[in-house]
Amino acid sequence: MDDEWYRVKIERVQGGKATVHYIDYGNKEVLPTTRLASLPAAYASDKPFATEYVLPHVSLPKDEEFSAMAIKYLKDDTAVSKLFLNVEYRNQGSPSAASLHLDKTSESDIVRNLIKEGLLIVDNVKGRRHNKLLEAYKEAQEAAKKESFQHLGVR
Repeated sequence: MDDEWYRVKIERVQGGKATVHYIDYGNKEVLPTTRLASLPAAYASDKPFATEYVLPHVSLPKDEEFSAMAIKYLKDDTAVSKLFLNVEYRNQGSPSAASLHLDKTSESDIVRNLIKEGLLIVDNVKGRRHNKLLEAYKEAQEAAKKESFQHLGVR
């Protein structure tokens, strides 16, 4: 604890501890409730500096080891000085979905590359047939399947 003040949203309080979401940074932490105070009115009207997004059309693998690998590689791939975010669609009452790029090209789509590596699973989405992003993600998933079969010697 650095004894600085930060704006948080309290998500849950249980047994003298609070799960908080730092609205200007995006991270979460569990703190003793004694470390919390009311926000002064002068700071209450400022909008959060961080915005929550979800990755579009994908899920983590069910296998815990592969899921942990996907999270690790996503963190590694996004730990760069410059990252491009493109809002792909908005979800009513939930965070918007955004793709992440290392530059302004579709080839630099981090999510697509993680799919191609077999680390993310494309969701079975209905009603979005002509979505270029979804099609690109499905193609990447098929490429990942072919690649894994070739490694196994299956054709």
